[in-house]
Amino acid sequence: MAERIQLSRRKGWKMPPNTIKVDRTTKWGNPHHWQDWMDAAKSESFYLRTADERKTWAQEQAAEAFAADAREGKLPDLSPLRGKNLACWCPKGQYCHADVLLKMANRPLSEEKGR
Repeated sequence: MAERIQLSRRKGWKMPPNTIKVDRTTKWGNPHHWQDWMDAAKSESFYLRTADERKTWAQEQAAEAFAADAREGKLPDLSPLRGKNLACWCPKGQYCHADVLLKMANRPLSEEKGR
């Protein structure tokens, strides 16, 4: 089963086999940058007390904006991603655009034909 891999700059780290990089340097990168959501996160500061909480919230909002793009059919052809692990910089356990790509690229073929 395909999974999301966190990219690393650690010495000696290599991307696992059967993995495609989907960060901003690729055509599959999220055009919605989390920093664009930080002003909104500041207005949520009563609920999001720490800087880390605000950053996590902003990153999740950017991923949700990407998911909206996917629902509207604004993504490039995802067939090259089918069955592949997807690598990005987001921390494991945090919702990210690569999660959206994994779901969309690996949906049943019957769903794709219905689009």
